[in-house]
Amino acid sequence: MLVGPLKRKAFFVQIEVRIITRDCELGLRFFDTRRFPSRYPKSVPGGAVVSSQSLIENVESTEWSEVIDLVVDFDENCSVEMFANWLYAKLTVKPDDIYSLTIAGKTVEIDEAEIVRAVEAG
Repeated sequence: MLVGPLKRKAFFVQIEVRIITRDCELGLRFFDTRRFPSRYPKSVPGGAVVSSQSLIENVESTEWSEVIDLVVDFDENCSVEMFANWLYAKLTVKPDDIYSLTIAGKTVEIDEAEIVRAVEAG
């Protein structure tokens, strides 16, 4: 007895991205808003969905910085390359103001190909 077409399970991956920066407008550029962290997730090029998880001001160091934590959701229809291009473009507006980029717990160079590799590995 045939019940119906087989449904494929949806492929879903969630990765965490952490950025330490002295660019106080970076979070605003991620969500194209005046307020960060944003309460609403944002769909970005490639079909990924970015949500802000937290924003921490680091005032204990000798220079002011922010720690931006993002959660990025991917499904089987997402283009990792387009997401990497979007993230890279946001980070390179003020490249000297980015101290570090961590994707899925791994420190990554601010390079589009490296971002793609880190997301795919995550």
